[in-house]
Amino acid sequence: KIDTTYGKKVTIAKLNIDENPKVVSWLDIRSVPTILFYDGNSSAPTSIVGGSTADAIATQFRLKELAG
Repeated sequence: KIDTTYGKKVTIAKLNIDENPKVVSWLDIRSVPTILFYDGNSSAPTSIVGGSTADAIATQFRLKELAG
């Protein structure tokens, strides 16, 4: 749903943690699922750890503001 609604404003990528352990370490991912959001204005991402709904993700990362 996030990709369908905001896909033109954000880039969504998926990472296989088993195939990319160096990236997992570099991003300091300690739990799965982890969602990281980089807003372009900061080098530190906003994150959500654990399952979440599309609406909660959109609210946490202020995606509605980006789409406006």
